Amino acid sequence: MVDENSAKERFYTDRAHDTALIDYPLDGDSVVFELGGFAGEWSEKIYSKYKCNLFIFEPVGSFYQSLLEKFRGDAKVKIFNYGILNKNDTLDIGVCNDGSSFFSSSDTVQRVEVKSIENVLVSLGVPHVDLIQINIEGSEYALLDYMLNANMVCLFRYIQIQFHRNVPDAEIRRDRIVQGLEKTHTRIFNYEFVFEFWKIK
Repeated sequence: MVDENSAKERFYTDRAHDTALIDYPLDGDSVVFELGGFAGEWSEKIYSKYKCNLFIFEPVGSFYQSLLEKFRGDAKVKIFNYGILNKNDTLDIGVCNDGSSFFSSSDTVQRVEVKSIENVLVSLGVPHVDLIQINIEGSEYALLDYMLNANMVCLFRYIQIQFHRNVPDAEIRRDRIVQGLEKTHTRIFNYEFVFEFWKIK
């Protein structure tokens, strides 16, 4: 079994939030997706550093409104009030700050929109993405399975993922996704079930 506590300790000791998670060969022409924007902390750091073309996807209405306010006046930052998954649908999400999830119970439940990643790329006219951060509280498994099966992962130069344990067989599913990603990408760093980063071969 993966020692998640050890990975978290390494993550914070390395100050990865301010180093590994934002240290990429990006520039003002780069396209960056953040799936699960929440308060926009990571996006703010990325945009401040690179002034890239930033697309943030956040299905929870109150978080979306906060993101609009945070990035008001930044024309290169586009914010969307829906989540990205493997399908177009409307789903109930348990709202609990940065732990808001389709897989968790909460006193506050909101009906939200999700769209398939394939449809989003087409509708936005984005042929490839330089960096995608996927931090969507358990929905990453279905999304990445879909991307692998549809041979879409090659459209993403760098993939940064936070895997979660709030779904059944999380380790087995993560291992299967890792095996799939290894065919097209190389893993650069790995803090198990905290964050990991993949670069296209």
